[in-house]
Amino acid sequence: MKMYMAHPFDTRFNMREWELRIEETYPGFELVNPFYDQIREEVIGIDAGRLERYEFDPAEIVNRDIDLIENVCNYNVLSYVTDAFSIGTVIEMTISRLNKINPHTLTLCVCDNGHHDHPWLKQFNQHVYKSHEDFENFFLKSGMYKDFANAQRKFREDAEQSRVS
Repeated sequence: MKMYMAHPFDTRFNMREWELRIEETYPGFELVNPFYDQIREEVIGIDAGRLERYEFDPAEIVNRDIDLIENVCNYNVLSYVTDAFSIGTVIEMTISRLNKINPHTLTLCVCDNGHHDHPWLKQFNQHVYKSHEDFENFFLKSGMYKDFANAQRKFREDAEQSRVS
């Protein structure tokens, strides 16, 4: 299973370490990191201290990320919401959730800044985790990532249950 990993640019180093550990620990689960899983000259230049952010063609960057979400990850997105500011993360989450091509999209969120009960996050994601550890314990260690159809069913049942309660 592949999931696009939407996260703030300023968290890219820590998220890369987490991504590589998760992929090594859970074979068959791949997080597609828009900053490091493809060659991005602007990220290489920024990381090397040669370039500044926002000096690049926005259409090229946005279209490349949308292509990853649509064609590589089939609209499955894991978003990381933290105190680091990120317009892109919110828009990537929205693209996933509002797509009309794949109605069985899995849109999950890790929100570690205390806003995990925000109505927009709850509405736009099948599940919001309070930490990376919660995501790992609930979604990965349980093996849900191996059975996409059952994961979808479980999230739909949980949502229905919370509406009834």
